Amino acid sequence: VYVITALLPLFGRVKAVSARAQVGITDRTVLTEPRFGERIDVQTPTHLVCALEFEAGGLANLMISWEIWASKLPVMEVYGTEGTIRLPHWNHCEAEFDLYRHGPEGGTWQAVTTERPYAGGSWRGLGVADMAAALLSGRPHRASGERAKHVLEIMAGLVRSAETGAPIPITTPYTKPDPFPAHLANGKLGHSPARCAQRPTVPWGWRPASSERAPLDAWGVSSLSWLWN
Repeated sequence: VYVITALLPLFGRVKAVSARAQVGITDRTVLTEPRFGERIDVQTPTHLVCALEFEAGGLANLMISWEIWASKLPVMEVYGTEGTIRLPHWNHCEAEFDLYRHGPEGGTWQAVTTERPYAGGSWRGLGVADMAAALLSGRPHRASGERAKHVLEIMAGLVRSAETGAPIPITTPYTKPDPFPAHLANGKLGHSPARCAQRPTVPWGWRPASSERAPLDAWGVSSLSWLWN
């Protein structure tokens, strides 16, 4: 889930997938209650080698495995016409990554630090905060249901491709969201105070801030909690 979700904002919609799969260790010991210690026969693929074809061009090579004890493989690398980017772990908001630029006499690796918003530090809940700001501002949010449905179809397609031995077309729509504006300060999400002041109807029982809570035009990640109070 995590890797595919991280790939979509980079490369956009996936139009087809293919995969090969197998079971490595055929029986395993359950390590959680209530069946702790029980030996079971493995009945689902535990090692998949996958290919994702993007609508805008390019392929992603993805390995999903429950068979690896240790590895020194890179977390995620992007190969382009002029070089290579080695990205940090998708579960962290690290600001540093490695860049290799190819030149007439070869190339060199260099460490790069980005100044983009929300790079560096821990930003758990940023997707939920962006969704709340989007609902109040009347704009689409980035961690959308459309994105989740697209990821789900990709995952199901990979399993089906491994079972049938054939590529599987992906039919769900997905639109790559714009990145956060470069000038955006951490703790802010770029919503419009004027739009928020209209206090649109918010679904699922959420309610706008009361007068004694954080004003809408000052709303940011740090003041998200009032939405659930």
